[in-house]
Amino acid sequence: MEKQAETSDKKAIFFDMMIDMAEKEFNIPIRKTPYPNNRPILKRIPSE
Repeated sequence: MEKQAETSDKKAIFFDMMIDMAEKEFNIPIRKTPYPNNRPILKRIPSE
């Protein structure tokens, strides 16, 4: 049982690292924001 918990912890750390690497490499946010209503609002550049 303890070995299974240790394996689960390592797996979670590995997946977290993979997400971090993908976000940096592709310059995109992958993780969802914890508070969807408080997302920063992107300002549009007016087209000329």
